[in-house]
Amino acid sequence: MPSHYPPPLSVADPHWVSTKLSQSLRPLLYQLLMDMLAPQYECVIRLTAAQTLRTAVDDIEFDQKQFVPFLEPSFMALLDLLKSVNECSTKMQVLSVLSLVIERVGADIRPMCAGLVNYLPLLWGAAGQHNMLRNAIVTTLDVLVQGLGPLSESLQQFVLGVVHQSTDLGGEYHVYLLEEGLQLWLSMLHNAPRMNEAFIRLFQNMVPLLELGSESLKVCFQIIEASLLLDPADFLNNYGTALVHRMVVMLQDMKPEAAMVVARCAELILKVDHARSVELLPPLLIHVTTSLLEGEIFPRLVAAYLALLTRTLLTSAQCFNSIVQQVANQSGREADATLGALLDVWLERFEFMHVPEKRKVFAVAVGSMLTWNSPVILSKFGSFIDVFVSVLNDIQNDDNGFADEIYITLSSKDDTPSAEENETQNDLRRRTLRQNDMCEQTDLKQFISQKLQECQQLYGEELFTQLMEQADPVIRNQLIELLNR
Repeated sequence: MPSHYPPPLSVADPHWVSTKLSQSLRPLLYQLLMDMLAPQYECVIRLTAAQTLRTAVDDIEFDQKQFVPFLEPSFMALLDLLKSVNECSTKMQVLSVLSLVIERVGADIRPMCAGLVNYLPLLWGAAGQHNMLRNAIVTTLDVLVQGLGPLSESLQQFVLGVVHQSTDLGGEYHVYLLEEGLQLWLSMLHNAPRMNEAFIRLFQNMVPLLELGSESLKVCFQIIEASLLLDPADFLNNYGTALVHRMVVMLQDMKPEAAMVVARCAELILKVDHARSVELLPPLLIHVTTSLLEGEIFPRLVAAYLALLTRTLLTSAQCFNSIVQQVANQSGREADATLGALLDVWLERFEFMHVPEKRKVFAVAVGSMLTWNSPVILSKFGSFIDVFVSVLNDIQNDDNGFADEIYITLSSKDDTPSAEENETQNDLRRRTLRQNDMCEQTDLKQFISQKLQECQQLYGEELFTQLMEQADPVIRNQLIELLNR
């Protein structure tokens, strides 16, 4: 199309594109829109073309591979349009198109985004009191960080400054930018290859946010978990004490769904730093244990609390027994009586745990207690056998006769390109943590067989036979069959 003839706007009507255009004609549309975005056309034509491009890219039938040849010219044309318009609302409109394009093409944006990276700090500085424009900038930064992945580390100085302003309750911008700022913070952590001092300083904004107890609580704990995975030692050394104290206070008066989030965070602390966690978590673990013993709790919260305590037991039996002793002292009961009551709750509420991985951790924890030579433990021996049979049935892989399906899955590394391409640094850290988790890497069948052999040697044949006879004969026979497969 000759550049001196303005194209008819009806050709690029967004509504026409979304309802009339076939898949085979989309490359022709993209080329037409590239022409219409050129600087020689009037602003209204370029804005209409931008809006039409947004509609085309946002379509459910959008084909990324089909669009890639047009990605760089369209992106550069949109960036030029963003720089040339003056009205705040118009800049927001163009930013929304750029954000959507970045979101849809993901990592393909990396080779061409330097211009936008350099311009956004200038736009942020010129935004003044236009808070809606600042909101649009934060949203664009969020999708840009996700597209850049670990390369977003080059943006940290500017982006973390934006996050600080957006999430600082003592500043002026949090009223308009808190939700988007928290999401940007989370994206930066998810894609960061390493912790640095800027992230550590930024977390000073978090404690007041937790005290606020707002609707943003879920994303706040996602940020905490991402920080724990990024560098547990540095993070816990700086904020562990204050964080756990705040978590204990929050558990005093929280809805069950929110308390589950706190419990899962505490469990992650146990996973990422064994030594530091047993120093930090006792006040929270005492509250959790007392809650299980004293009150009726929402079933899913019971499952979260059980998972936390079983993980504590596996991390440090000494810490677990210390918690039981402290709870006993507070209630005026003997430690054995408290342990017995707690085990009764565990065994009665075990079926509230539905996730196979959590049930396996529970079974490993139960198995680890078999050799404690405690009258309280031995009195529950039959119930422990019930747990073993239930969990072994959960995780068996029938294709292999019997095999621990969780153990097989974790032992098999996924090397497919698609898995690696779509994985954030945070996903990689989570996967590595799970692959290195001693409990989940345990072959449960072998573990139970070994523990029963140790019991036989420790207690002698006669007592061991009596212990096994606590279990229902049907359950006992099922266990023997499962272990002999």
